[in-house]
Amino acid sequence: MLIVQPDTGLRHDLAREFARHRYHVNTSSHGQDALHTALTDTPDLVITALSLPDLDGFTFIRQLRLSSTVPIIATNTTPSTTQTVRALLTGADDVLTWPFATVELLARCGALLRRTGRDLRHLNHTHGGVTFDFGLRHAKRHTNEVPFTALEWRCLETFAAQPNRLISHDELIARIWRTTDPTAYRDALRALIRRVRRALNDRPHMPIFIETRPGVGYRWLAVTPDAPYPTDTA
Repeated sequence: MLIVQPDTGLRHDLAREFARHRYHVNTSSHGQDALHTALTDTPDLVITALSLPDLDGFTFIRQLRLSSTVPIIATNTTPSTTQTVRALLTGADDVLTWPFATVELLARCGALLRRTGRDLRHLNHTHGGVTFDFGLRHAKRHTNEVPFTALEWRCLETFAAQPNRLISHDELIARIWRTTDPTAYRDALRALIRRVRRALNDRPHMPIFIETRPGVGYRWLAVTPDAPYPTDTA
């Protein structure tokens, strides 16, 4: 999650409250910095104020929407129907006007994430000797941490949300990079999969975690109660 809020105290309060509910939180006070963070760390949700010091929230939302489908909630200090409608038309998924209870913001975030299939806060997964905590974005093998970048976590989250399902290259790219133009990311996807495999000590020819289907996509080989361990290697 990315919180874009110029008020330092409010930004810290929101970050602390969302972290308490097992959200992985990044924050920013400026729109340009937030754009860079959103495009490099690929958050599951963005909460942005409509009043920012360097560019207004409408411009931030518009620019983010050019390359990302991430859910966006805008917050406003002015009870203006015109601004609410403008934010929604610009690309926000929801708008809240201060003052509002944090519990309401939490509920709206949860509903939006569930609707888009991105609420992985309570998903814990152990496989191949590695335990993944997706809420805290922490992985370990026995007592040793397995480090992943934000983008690599986005890849793992996409796989773990759909265990044993073959996911096409284009769908993976759309979900990981939040883009509607997957063709520019084919090489980046292959490089990303290589890095994730290397961190997991996964061998492409004898996979424990990620199976490759040449020319089609990848599959997360996870054991779940309703999905037996896959034995085919086609």
